[in-house]
Amino acid sequence: MAGMDLKVTVLDENKKRVSLDEVREGKAMVLDFWHTKCVKCPAALEKLNEEAEEKEDVMFVACALS
Repeated sequence: MAGMDLKVTVLDENKKRVSLDEVREGKAMVLDFWHTKCVKCPAALEKLNEEAEEKEDVMFVACALS
């Protein structure tokens, strides 16, 4: 989505706030939103993990909603 500016702040491993653009380093990104009460979500997350292992040029991010 060229030209779209997603304003998101994340915490890195040192609990420092960084922008999403800094974290993704120009990679394409897949955002997955899942809910802790969803019975199908763990299987979907497992498939995303498999994809993430194969595709180093794509960043996969899973956001838990509870």
